[in-house]
Amino acid sequence: MTKPGPSQLANSEERVTRRRIINNDRYLWIGRARPEDLPWTHKNAVKFASGREALVALLGGIGLGPGDIVLLPAFVPEGVIAPCRVKGLDIHFYSLDRNLDPDWSHLEELATALQPRLAVLIHYFGIRREAGRFVAICHRNGALVVEDLAHAQKLPESSLGADGDFVLHSLTKIVGVADGAVLEMAAAHLLPLKPRPYCDPRRAICIVMNMARLLVTSASRRFGSPAFWSRFWNIFGRFFYSYPILMWYFKRPTPMSGLSKALLARFPWRDAVVKRLRHERRYRADLDGTVFGHLGGVAETGHCTMGYAVVVEQREALFDTLAAQGIYGIWFEYKWDHFPADVVHDDARWVMKHHFLFPTAYALSDEEVKEVIRVANEWAIKQKAGHVAFVTRFHRKPARTARSESMNTGRDRM
Repeated sequence: MTKPGPSQLANSEERVTRRRIINNDRYLWIGRARPEDLPWTHKNAVKFASGREALVALLGGIGLGPGDIVLLPAFVPEGVIAPCRVKGLDIHFYSLDRNLDPDWSHLEELATALQPRLAVLIHYFGIRREAGRFVAICHRNGALVVEDLAHAQKLPESSLGADGDFVLHSLTKIVGVADGAVLEMAAAHLLPLKPRPYCDPRRAICIVMNMARLLVTSASRRFGSPAFWSRFWNIFGRFFYSYPILMWYFKRPTPMSGLSKALLARFPWRDAVVKRLRHERRYRADLDGTVFGHLGGVAETGHCTMGYAVVVEQREALFDTLAAQGIYGIWFEYKWDHFPADVVHDDARWVMKHHFLFPTAYALSDEEVKEVIRVANEWAIKQKAGHVAFVTRFHRKPARTARSESMNTGRDRM
C-alpha cells in the first residue's frame, strides 16, 4: 500500500496550507453502534486476529495440504498467498482484465484442466465482481470458493458475499481497530474453527503499534497542520509499521483481541457506510472522466469501498500534486506481485501500475472530498491532451497474451 514517501513529503511540506490532513487512514470513532448493523451478526462467523490467520485456519479446516491445487487471481496480496505457501499448496493464477474482472475463458480453462480444491475471488478495492458466475464455474469443477471482501464495508442487506462458500472480512483495512478479521461460513460448509489465544510478545507488540497508529491518526484530525504531520510520519512512521511482525506469527491462528472487539462494538458501522457511499457518489459524478478511468460498474447502496478507485497515467505526478495540498491517496503494489518467473499477466500488471484510490475515510467531511476533487481536476486539466488517448486505451481490453516472459516485480512503495 502506498504511503507518502520521505522525498515526496519533504517536497510538499512547505507548500501545504490546509488546516487538516486528508487521507484514507482509519480513525477511532466511538458512536451509537448497533450489533445488527454488522453483516456477520446473524451468520456463521468466527473472529480472528488477522485475515491471513483466518485463511490458515480455513485451509486446515477443509483439509488442504501439500500438492493440493488452489486458484488465485493474477493480482494478489501477500496476505492471501502466504497462507497457501505455508500449507504447501500448488498455486495457479487465473488472468484478469483491465477492470480486474476474471478472464472467464482462462478461469474455465484452468478449472477444467486442474480440478482445484479451492479458488479465491477478490472484490478489489471493494468493487463488486460477478461472484455468481465465478462460483458456478468453480463448483462445476469441484472447487470451493472464498470471496475476499477485505476492501469492502457492507451492510447486512447487501448481497455482496452471498455466493461464496466462505467470506473474508479484514477489519483493519476499513475501521479503527487494532486487529481483526471475520470469516463467514455458508451453512453447507460449517467448520469447527476455534482460534486459540496464546502468549506471544510479537502479537502484543503488533497490537500496541496498531493502536498507537490509530491514536496518532485520530489526533491528526484535530491537532497540528498537514506540514507537521508530514514531518512526523517522515521521522517516526517506521515505528508504527507492524506488517513485518505480523508475518512472523500468523501461522498459528489467534482470536481477535478484546480491545478490538470493544472498539468494534462501539463503532457506528451503518453511519460509516452511508457516509462513504456519499463520498463515492461525489467522486463518480465530479471527477474528470477523460483523465480518470473509473473502475467498477453501477453505484452501490449496500456496501462501500475502502477508497474510490480510478486508473490514471502519471500516477506519481498526481500523488505529488495532491500531497502538496495535504491530500494523500494510496495504491497497492508492494507485496502484490507474486507471479512465477515464467508467467506474464499483462492486464493485471497494467492495473498494478495505473490504479489510484482517492480517500473516502469516514472521518472526512463532504467539503473535504469536494476539495480533493477540485485539486485533482485542476491537475487533470494540465494532463488533458495526453489522457484522452489513455482513457480510450483503458476501455479497450486486449486479448490475453502468451505467458512466456518474466515479469518485473513492483517497486516498493511502503
